[in-house]
Amino acid sequence: EMSRLHDAGVKRFVFIDDIFNLRVENSTRLLEMLVKHLPGIQLFFPNGLRGDILTEEFIDLMMAAGTVNIDLALESASPRIQKLIGKNLKLDRFKENVYYITRKYPQLLLEMELMIGFPSETEEEALMTLEFLKDLKWVHFPNLNILKIYPNTDMCRLALENGVSMESV
Repeated sequence: EMSRLHDAGVKRFVFIDDIFNLRVENSTRLLEMLVKHLPGIQLFFPNGLRGDILTEEFIDLMMAAGTVNIDLALESASPRIQKLIGKNLKLDRFKENVYYITRKYPQLLLEMELMIGFPSETEEEALMTLEFLKDLKWVHFPNLNILKIYPNTDMCRLALENGVSMESV
């Protein structure tokens, strides 16, 4: 599909896939094919990639394939909140990858998804997320979100388990 679009003159491609890099063998194979067969394209990843499973080699491959924008999903820099929401990011690895990106590829438009307002989150934990961001340089678009809880979701169940009333949801 991308080859046909490329042949028709399309040079920019957006991946609306927040799990693009979870199956690294598949995404690596795609990026390698793009480097080989579609030079000169631009790739955009506006949904939060998992930043702690990136490697320097994978980041280099993304850049070789034409990546101009990525969004990394941090949500919270609190290890407790990471565990609470089931994400369990390796925060040190995430930060190392951001440092690598900003040092080697300052031209890459880097976004980051941050969130505050989790059930049972303390002020200190919310500030941890903001401090995490402050430690990083050249995050072009830090997208700070306040959690909205929707009825009948896992987050709603989690909120109710942590003392948030149904009326507050």
